Order: sequence, then C-alpha cells, then structure tokens
Amino acid sequence: MDKFGSSRRAPARSMLQDLDMKDYRITGLGEPKDDADAVTKEWVDDQLKRILKDLEALQSECNQLKMDLKRMTREINDSIKTSTRDKVDRTECVSTNGGKMSIDLDMQGHAIRNLPEGSRSDEPVTKGWYAKNWQELVASMQSRINDLEKKIKSSRSRRRVSEIDDHDDRSIDSIKTTLEGWHASNRG
Repeated sequence: MDKFGSSRRAPARSMLQDLDMKDYRITGLGEPKDDADAVTKEWVDDQLKRILKDLEALQSECNQLKMDLKRMTREINDSIKTSTRDKVDRTECVSTNGGKMSIDLDMQGHAIRNLPEGSRSDEPVTKGWYAKNWQELVASMQSRINDLEKKIKSSRSRRRVSEIDDHDDRSIDSIKTTLEGWHASNRG
C-alpha cells in the first residue's frame, strides 16, 4: 500500500545511468516474458543445454544424411555401371529392323511367336504350319495309295499289274525323295 492506503503499484521508473550493485546480488527473478527482461544464470544454462541437445540431434541427423548420401552415391554409380553394361549388352541384341545374325542366339527356353506363313524352303515355319502341311502331305499320299489299290483291284488292271507295280515303285520312290527333301529343308 502506498502512503495514502492504496494498493496500486508505484509507476516504474527509468534508469538514467548504470547501476553499480557493489557486489550485491539480484535474486528472485521470474521467468523472462519479454526480450528485455533480466534472466538468471540457471535459465541461460538451461537454454544452452537445450541448444546443445538440439545440436547433438542435428549432428546425428547430419551423420545419417552423410551415410544416406554415400549409399545413394554408390547406388547411382552401380546403376551407371549397370546401365553402361546394358548398353554394351544391347549391342548384341537382335535388330527388329532386319539384318543378318553374326552370332548364335540362345533363346533360353523362350519361344518365337507370330511367324508369317513360310512360302520358301529357307524361311522358318511354326510347328503348327509343319503339322498342317505334313497332314496334307500324308492325306495326299493316302489318296494316291487308295487310287493304286483301286487300280490293282479292278479287273482291267489285273492284267497290267506288273506295269502298275513298276510305275508305282517309281512313284513311291519319287514321293519318298520329295518328302525327304522337303523334310530336310524345313528342318534346317
């Protein structure tokens, strides 16, 4: 209370010059609320501890980042090496624009699909094409055999059996030679 009994505080006074404490202490300071507030050594020490703790965490993060960067650099370098190897390997790839093979091609169990119908003996064919044409050839031979059997069984042909046998032997040999040649050219 002031001298008039009022509980109001006295107005703050401003210092006009430095204050010499003559080795007396200031005690009982509260937590600072404003940048201009006085602070205790304990408060400063706590702030320094927090800063040092933050610095240690930051240093740990930096070390982790360094390790991550080294790992990423190794991965990038490995990727570049692999990419370079892939480019070298691609030089041995089969061209999709045509050309001639200069090395063997190891299919490693993979299939070749969508081949066109072969029209020449030096073109590759599919198993289905081969089976279809083989069946047509067998059917054609069966038809010839049936015709020959009919000729042999007919009464007119019985007289000329020896002529037919000679002629048919030549036909069968001709068919056999044609089949072997066709089979060999389609296999190669």
